[in-house]
Amino acid sequence: MDYQEPFCGCFSDLYSCLIQDAVPCGGCIVNAMATVNATGEKFWGLCAINALTCCIGMANNRQKIRNKFGMNEDWTTDCVSYLFCNLCTVTQDYREVENRNLMSPN
Repeated sequence: MDYQEPFCGCFSDLYSCLIQDAVPCGGCIVNAMATVNATGEKFWGLCAINALTCCIGMANNRQKIRNKFGMNEDWTTDCVSYLFCNLCTVTQDYREVENRNLMSPN
């Protein structure tokens, strides 16, 4: 099993795109929101790790989401996708968790 949400579906979710584009470190915030709602971990810790380690921290969080939903794991590909297409990757994580009914944007 893998992601149900398409990789290049970043503009189908304006909420997460706006946060990523309009807020400093927005990608870190949205990635942390998705991970928190999938795993129940602390938001600020995840956000700080994302900000300090960039694509490595986000790839680790993506692995947590993959583990939670029993998806195939590929840390290297996840890290590269965050490095080269952060907006699409973060949005895919956020939408995947949202569509699995674990979170809803406010």
